[in-house]
Amino acid sequence: MAPSMITVGLVSLGCAKNLVDSEVMLGRLRRHGYNISLDPERADVVVVNTCGFLQSAKDEGYETIREMGRLKRQGRLRRLIVAGCMVQRFADEMRRILPEVDGFVGLNDVERIEEACALETDTFVPDLGPAAYIPREDAGRILATSGASAYLKISEGCDNPCAFCIIPKIRGRFRSRTIDSLRTEAQSLAASGVREINLIAQDATSYGSDIGESGGLPALLEALDTVSDLRWIRILYAYPSKVTTRLMDTMAAAARVIPYIDIPLQHASKRVLSRMRRGGSAESFLRMIEAFRKRVPGISLRTTLIVGFPGETEQDVAELLDFVQEARFDHLGVFTYSHEPGTAAHDLGDDVPEDEKLARRDRVMTLQHDISSELYSARIGTRLLALVDGAPDEPEGPYRARAFFQAPDIDGSVLVHAAQELAVGDFLPVRVTDAGPYDLHAEPDGEPGTDAS
Repeated sequence: MAPSMITVGLVSLGCAKNLVDSEVMLGRLRRHGYNISLDPERADVVVVNTCGFLQSAKDEGYETIREMGRLKRQGRLRRLIVAGCMVQRFADEMRRILPEVDGFVGLNDVERIEEACALETDTFVPDLGPAAYIPREDAGRILATSGASAYLKISEGCDNPCAFCIIPKIRGRFRSRTIDSLRTEAQSLAASGVREINLIAQDATSYGSDIGESGGLPALLEALDTVSDLRWIRILYAYPSKVTTRLMDTMAAAARVIPYIDIPLQHASKRVLSRMRRGGSAESFLRMIEAFRKRVPGISLRTTLIVGFPGETEQDVAELLDFVQEARFDHLGVFTYSHEPGTAAHDLGDDVPEDEKLARRDRVMTLQHDISSELYSARIGTRLLALVDGAPDEPEGPYRARAFFQAPDIDGSVLVHAAQELAVGDFLPVRVTDAGPYDLHAEPDGEPGTDAS
């Protein structure tokens, strides 16, 4: 059957880095003549792009695959393909327990997805060798994000030895794209209407170290800052020990690089950080935070933490709480430790009970709730610029938007209550009227496209 007669649906699970792979696959399918549907129930072929980072992600992957398998048994769905990190990590197990799956696609097979989806393909043999694939500037992605915002994957893989993390064994060695490749893709995204790009990697601050790019992430920011149609450039996933004053000064000087950075610290106890094979301490992190706030005016800082790591004590948790109180992050996420086979931490044993992990997470999040409430309440009455992200969920409901200090999907929203119709993708000056711990409420205070002061 000709591809033009076949509709493919794609379900993307996991992180933004996985989403970029999904967008590349969608682009290839479209270029090879396939129709694309957002509704798996209307598809002839469904691709599930999985995450294999944690047990919870694996559970979600299996649940989604089995749900798609039920569609297949009901008759409309003719072919079920599974791709992504779960395939890279658990291919043998998945073949054994998922007979409903017609083909498995590894991380090196992203640009073979059209072959795997072809109804006439009897057997698709995936390349499950060490992950080496990296996106190209001409990959022809179909964005799954709003038309004004997109992710730009600047590198793949990771060389850091974090004891809790399986990513290097799944995604492979660290490998950067060139500045020319990234600037070309950024120009293409901007030409299509994208105004915000979010730089993603397993370790953004190692950018360029593997390809002899001595300027690293600052040099990339300087190059991207010349793409005139971009408005916001955001940095996600910086490794704390590799943050430099040059990076801070480049952020402050660049016109389009917004004062926002996501630095996953994972903990603040020096003892726990050493067991995590990360290094650092509350003291060194506070010095870095102080330097950011001094060198980058108005900087918004996000981090993520892990509680319940093997050997974590009440004293360690107390140190973490003291650190969170002093650091006063704009945004903070907390995960409970997941005991993953194949990681160095797996040999340490899983000695913090699950209910205690959850209790520790709740203590940190309760503290952050209070900090976030204070920080957002201080914004009431202020004027800011918001990027309209989504239309109202119900008639006369608020539009969903974001300020520069809110990354997509993770940091909350600006809920804009507007009498007039707003367009998704507009930059709109608003006046903040109310605040919760994670969302702001606002009203328009100017015309779209004008700046807020």
